[in-house]
Amino acid sequence: MVEEVSPEDFCKKWCSNLQSPERSVRQTTLKEMLEHFESGKVDESTAETYYNEIYIHLMKAYTDRFEVCRSLAASIVSSMMKFLPRNSSYLEYICSVIAQRLAQAEMIEESEEMRLQLVQQLKELIEKFKECPKEKKDLILKAYNDVIDVLIRTIKDPYPAIQKESCEIVKLLATATPSFRYRAEVLVKPMTFMLSHRYSANRAIAIETLSITALHILTNDDKVGNIIMDLSKLLMDDVPKVRLECGRAGIRLGLELRDRYSHFSKILPLILCSLVDEVEEIREEIHKNWIKVGAQYYDENEEELKEYLLTDVTPENYPAELKRPTVGCRQLVQRNLKMVNIILHEMEEWKEEVRLHATRLLGQVVIHSEKLFATQFIDAFPVLAKTCVDPEKIVAAEAMLIAIYLGTFLDYSSWADYVRRQMSKQPNLGNLKCFTALFAAASNDEKLGDLKEISEVLVDTTICHNTKPEYQLQLLQFCDVLSDGLSIIQTNDSSDSSISETEKNLYTITMKVMSLGPEIEDIQTLGKEILAKISTFTSVQGLHDRYSLHLLNQIGPLETEAEEVLPQISLLSGIINISGLHSANIRTFQPHILTALKNTCPEGRVLIFKSIAEVMIQWKTLSTSPENTEEVLKTFIQDVIQPYLVWAAGRSAETVRTMATACLCATIQGADEEIAAKLIDHFSSELVPLIEDNSIRTRAFALRILLSSGAMETEKLKPLMFQVSARLDDPCAEVRILAANVLGHMKATDKKECEGIFDQIVERMILHLESPEVELKEKLAESLKKIGKEYSEVYEKHLNALPENNPIKKLLIEETKL
Repeated sequence: MVEEVSPEDFCKKWCSNLQSPERSVRQTTLKEMLEHFESGKVDESTAETYYNEIYIHLMKAYTDRFEVCRSLAASIVSSMMKFLPRNSSYLEYICSVIAQRLAQAEMIEESEEMRLQLVQQLKELIEKFKECPKEKKDLILKAYNDVIDVLIRTIKDPYPAIQKESCEIVKLLATATPSFRYRAEVLVKPMTFMLSHRYSANRAIAIETLSITALHILTNDDKVGNIIMDLSKLLMDDVPKVRLECGRAGIRLGLELRDRYSHFSKILPLILCSLVDEVEEIREEIHKNWIKVGAQYYDENEEELKEYLLTDVTPENYPAELKRPTVGCRQLVQRNLKMVNIILHEMEEWKEEVRLHATRLLGQVVIHSEKLFATQFIDAFPVLAKTCVDPEKIVAAEAMLIAIYLGTFLDYSSWADYVRRQMSKQPNLGNLKCFTALFAAASNDEKLGDLKEISEVLVDTTICHNTKPEYQLQLLQFCDVLSDGLSIIQTNDSSDSSISETEKNLYTITMKVMSLGPEIEDIQTLGKEILAKISTFTSVQGLHDRYSLHLLNQIGPLETEAEEVLPQISLLSGIINISGLHSANIRTFQPHILTALKNTCPEGRVLIFKSIAEVMIQWKTLSTSPENTEEVLKTFIQDVIQPYLVWAAGRSAETVRTMATACLCATIQGADEEIAAKLIDHFSSELVPLIEDNSIRTRAFALRILLSSGAMETEKLKPLMFQVSARLDDPCAEVRILAANVLGHMKATDKKECEGIFDQIVERMILHLESPEVELKEKLAESLKKIGKEYSEVYEKHLNALPENNPIKKLLIEETKL
């Protein structure tokens, strides 16, 4: 029969071998010991005996030179601890040994794997000796300082796995011992260091652990506040898991922090930002728990909030895309609006992600605070307006959404006067966009009575003379909103005295903006829509007729001499283009046009003449009263156009002369045939020098004018005919063809007296039929045919003078037969 070996015998052998200088002996012994303790031969009845016999030598093995021996020793202790009773002396002794290896100022344990094993062993010990409700003893208290000292070092360990395991120990320690609060504060600094770890898993567990630690810091409110602020920085982390932990931390602190009422202004951003996270799962989880925070707050303040519930009404036109927060959630935010100042500061940060994060957070504050945000409006408006024009479109869009919510939730009277004053002081795009959104979202019952006052603000030249396209379009969009309100008033009470003033102001603003942005399609389209809306009880032309004089007087000083095109010149030009010139308004426009032409630079004159030319071509269409048309047009040409047809040296003067000629051409072509002929007859002497002008365009316009001419007296016809015929040798093909065409249109009041003139002209025309230009020959042949009908003898004379086989003669004979 084999004699059974007692624990004491095993222990004597092991202790002897563990003192051997040979590593192989110590290592073999430690392996044997580990196998023995894991073989099932040791139980709770014998474990204490083994421990008492070998613990001194076993603990000494923790400092063995060789890592394998140290690792085996730690594994043996972990195995033994499964069978040892819950006696704090075991924990105290083992923790002190671990602290000697891990908690010193200089790193004693150099092996990462060994450090991890010791940290895991520490976790197992705390798990075994954690507080038990039945015992009501704090077994960890005596080892508490060693545990904390170890954690202070291992939380900052360069090995990520050790950091994570250390955080797990902190989380466990928080529930394992009531003594955790004594030194919980000292763990904050190393854990804060982890928040910037390159691994997202480490950042996530650091957030969770810090928030749990904050619950146990009872004597230092500043420290708790700093923790929350440090956690808030990770709300913009790229990894969803990290952001989720931020939200969870906010919920944890909102539900469990002992002094949470003092810190809600810092806690709430953690929660509210998570409610608008890009990841749906984060939004859903935090929203579900946010309701719990609100419910707890309501229960804690039920008596007070019951009275609030009696008057709580959902705002009119509450956004359909939103679900209104619970009473507790709303009240919690409403009583902590001091956080708005920090949010506004972050909205002006240079980093895009910070601005976006802060803007979304402000949106949640507005949604929860509703009417009470009026107390923060004056501080928030300048920042919000600036954010509405943020270079990042997504940030600007979020800001515009906030402005809409504010318009919906706030009483109109709480912000209207202030915003109007701000718009007058600083007429920039941000203020304009924000004002538009606020006003559009406000209740009609409040805002409709304010249309006149707002239109008077917007009609100011500092606001509506801005030439930036984006600003112009936004101003028109505001006018569009105002015109909708005006339509409602006109329908309900057309006798309201403010209607005409509002209509006049909106007309003025719209016309000015359209005039300053003539080439921008969106501006022109929206402007026409606004004019159509405000002309409900008249017509757009009726608006032009009614308010043209007022509009012209609002342009600004035209008497100012300048070397560049001033805004008022662009305005005058644009207004002419939009409203047109016709018999009913030309006398109204003429003085302003004269003043502008007199004082502006050459570029300004070109701009004005261009506009006049574009509208005068439509004279017959726009003019409803033909009386005195000849006299009106004659006066207009004489006062406005004729002074600029006179030759002057210089390239600028030449350009102005060209545009003045184009303007005269459009005026002639836009009039009735009879009036056009009379006007040409009256100003014929002005055309002679224009036909031989240096500018090709001027010569071309002058010749086009003569296409509308009628019969003229000899002294007027003669110089014109010879100048036109001279243009048959013009270097420009277009001018040569026009000249050939014009010669066939020229007629004399006294045929006989002008026969000699036409005799010379026909001779010249026949000579030019030898030109290789096909189109020129065709036009000359057509014109000769027309002259032949009027002066057949002259025509026959020159035709007969040509030889029979001359191709020109054949061409003319064929043309005559047609």
